Parts: sequence; C-alpha cells; structure tokens
Amino acid sequence: MIDISANISVVIPVFNAENSLEELYKRLIEVLADLTEEFEIIMVDDNSTDNSYQKMLKLYKKDSRLKIIKLADNFGQQNAVSCGFNYVSGDYAVTMDDDLQHSPADIENIYSKAKEGYDLVYAVPQNREYSLFRKIGSKLTNQLFNLITDKAQDIRISSFRIIKKELLDKIEDDEYAFVYI
Repeated sequence: MIDISANISVVIPVFNAENSLEELYKRLIEVLADLTEEFEIIMVDDNSTDNSYQKMLKLYKKDSRLKIIKLADNFGQQNAVSCGFNYVSGDYAVTMDDDLQHSPADIENIYSKAKEGYDLVYAVPQNREYSLFRKIGSKLTNQLFNLITDKAQDIRISSFRIIKKELLDKIEDDEYAFVYI
C-alpha cells in the first residue's frame, strides 16, 4: 500500500559493511517503494577501514534518493545517526543497522504503528544472531539505560526504530555533547 502523503527517511550508520550494503540497499528500495512514493536513504560512513564508502559512492551514482556522508573520524554509532538526522527531509525517520540484522521488510510494521499516532516506535527483534561480544555490549547498554532513565526494566529498546519528524527536531535541538537516542 503506497502512502503518497508521507515521506520516509532511512538513516543508516555504516561501519565496515562493504559486504552487506548492496543487499541492504536493494531490500530497502523494494520495501520503501511499496510504502511511499517519496523516500530517501541516508548512509553515514563512520570512517570505515574497508571499502564501505566506495560501495556507497557506487550506489549513490545510480540513485538520487541516496544521500551519503563520510565522517572524518570514527565517532561511534550514535553520533553517526545524529549526523544523519541533520539531513532528514521525511516526515518519519527510520534508523537501522548496516548488517541486515534488522530486516527492511519490518519497516512496514513500525511505519504502520507510527501512523496510528505514535511519535516513536521501536522494533525489537526476538531472535538475534549476534556475537557474544555484541550481546554483552547490548546487555550493558540496556542496564546503563535503566540506571540513567526512568524506563521500566521490562521495556526493551533497539537501534531499529521510526521517529516522527517533530520529535526528531526536538532531539536535534538538544545541546548535550553526549548522544544516546
């Protein structure tokens, strides 16, 4: 079902993802074209050491709906996402990882939920195939988030989410140096 009235921007922080970028791009185009006539994909290279940026350039030359940004240093995932937010023109911004652990097909589900009136919708995968290091990092991040916010401990968050533009503008107006969305 195509929604003519809403634009979707997808922001993807990229780090050493040369092997997944073309497939990710292909899946995103298929999904987004079914949802809306107006969309964009914003890829932010967080100073990859592989050929990720060259792959991004190759895709960019084929498709004007793709915006690419190359950071001068490795600033981390949250800062790369924050940088991408500065270039969002859509009514909704989707954020997702570059490694296909988040299925582009699930954008339809979170977009539908956001259209019900939610400002922010997280998509939390039930079964992840992450490395032990990443699982430990996610667990520590979740515990830290529980300590510094009043979020209920049984609520999970994810970097795969959709954010309404009005909320995104408020996040971007924030002047804190530490970025964690």
